[in-house]
Amino acid sequence: MEAFIPAQMTACRDPNIVRTLLGGEPAAVPERYAQASAMKMLPLAKRQILIWGQRDDMTPLWLGEAYADAARKAGDPVRLEVLPSLGHFEIADPASLAWPVVHDAIGSLLKPGN
Repeated sequence: MEAFIPAQMTACRDPNIVRTLLGGEPAAVPERYAQASAMKMLPLAKRQILIWGQRDDMTPLWLGEAYADAARKAGDPVRLEVLPSLGHFEIADPASLAWPVVHDAIGSLLKPGN
């Protein structure tokens, strides 16, 4: 969440989204930022598939790349699927071109032994 603060300026059109959500600046409530940080919870000891739209202007691709790198370094199996022509919201839309990738990823994670 702390890394997202600079991105929120253009993505959310509100410079205080994260600060409001977590109740203050990172220095004022560091425990809240730590609890909301997937990266600080690593390793998760679970296989992960991240699906990202390359044209995502709300949550930049570099955030996904940084998380995937950190997860791998922590020993977690993680795959980052980047969908070139898609943005932020298409990933969650069952009618979008992303949905078959999302569907297959969920299915693969639900198979026994994974």
